[in-house]
Amino acid sequence: MLFDGADLAVHHTPGETPYLLVVFGPAGVTNTATHDYFGRAVSEKKRIETIGFAAKIDNWYMTPEVDQAIEIIQPILDRFEKIIVLGMSMGAHTAIKKARRLRAHAVLAMSPKFSLDPEECNVPQRYLDENFKPHMRGMGIKPEDEYGRIVVAWDPAESTDEEHAQLILKALPSATPARMFYAGHLVCVSIAGSDMMKSVIDSLAEDTPAATATLMNRIRRSHPNNIAARLHQCVRKHPLLCYRMIISPHVDRHKRAEEIYQNHGANGILYFMLAIRGYADEAVDLASRITNFLKYRTIYPEAGGDAPLPIALHTGDFQLVTDHGYLLAWDMQNRHFQGVRPFWPDNGLLPVIARRHGHGLGIYVRIGGKLEPLVLRNGVVMLGTVAPDGESFTVDLSGSKVGPGETWSCPGLSVTISSSHGLLIATPQRNVALDSTNKGAWECLVLLPVNS
Repeated sequence: MLFDGADLAVHHTPGETPYLLVVFGPAGVTNTATHDYFGRAVSEKKRIETIGFAAKIDNWYMTPEVDQAIEIIQPILDRFEKIIVLGMSMGAHTAIKKARRLRAHAVLAMSPKFSLDPEECNVPQRYLDENFKPHMRGMGIKPEDEYGRIVVAWDPAESTDEEHAQLILKALPSATPARMFYAGHLVCVSIAGSDMMKSVIDSLAEDTPAATATLMNRIRRSHPNNIAARLHQCVRKHPLLCYRMIISPHVDRHKRAEEIYQNHGANGILYFMLAIRGYADEAVDLASRITNFLKYRTIYPEAGGDAPLPIALHTGDFQLVTDHGYLLAWDMQNRHFQGVRPFWPDNGLLPVIARRHGHGLGIYVRIGGKLEPLVLRNGVVMLGTVAPDGESFTVDLSGSKVGPGETWSCPGLSVTISSSHGLLIATPQRNVALDSTNKGAWECLVLLPVNS
């Protein structure tokens, strides 16, 4: 630690890079300021010589201690011809403001605020309540703050970040925009990883700002965190595009692919949406590939050996996927239906199996290698054959309507389950009831073929 003040701490990580990296971290991590700084793990792993500013108080680094600290680190600054300044959120404003004082060659400002002064721009009330102080008036970024090669990175879908980014670009006309779609406020998450962050920092030191912006977006588009965000936001509107995205060999080869394929919620919803939009082959292929990954750590297993057989669409048994992307299961202990994650069921709950018989389907669970039927008796779901005081569930294969104006384009994979109590309804919280009077999306399930 080079400086330990009341408002901030400054750390130094020696390295082997021909440039010096200066980092200003975000708000919300004041409790770690004395022993950590934003991006420290990357700097240590990649041997990047770094000065890390860490705030003890979320005051947007608007404290005389910043200038005091810069005086202390001046001997280190003087050793380097190129100084790269990086800031995230709260620190991004400071990265721009202090670029001249630090003699910055390049600045990467991720999700910066133009100002917290409500007289200069619109500011969310929470920033005024938690961070704004009288001495911050007039803190807005001004044309005279322009210094070095500035890259402003933000997600245009974040309304506050979009508004502030546009104000900054207007004040700093030579700054280069990097629009990080689906990244959210923490755009750093969509380029996270030691190798990727090092490549961005190297680009800031060696390339044009436009080349750095292009590199960041190339990383973002294939990054598991960004793919997961796209899945959650786009899966219901564009299921086929989402399917093509996540089965790409490029994604499968990513060393963090597990974060994509183990995103059970998003992939379960994707299976559901593919099935009801008529992409039955793609839906079944998705399930097969994800199952392969969970077992073999690849969605493209080599032929031969003990590689699993592809899941067949017209198999005899099916599991049931809800509109929220989870499997219908049976809780043996409490004797009711519950939801579990798809493709890799939770321990303790038995996935419900739908098996064809005649022209319809019955529902079962597999116990000891055998399928046992489920019935409703005295309001509880239990094993057994139909008795005078019990009844079997009705599985309706028609599935032609899903609420007002919604039509299933693939009714062969969609069903509803009902009893004398009403229709089965699955809620987002994985709870399942049996008394719905409507036939909407929450009452519908799609068939997931399983190898017998």
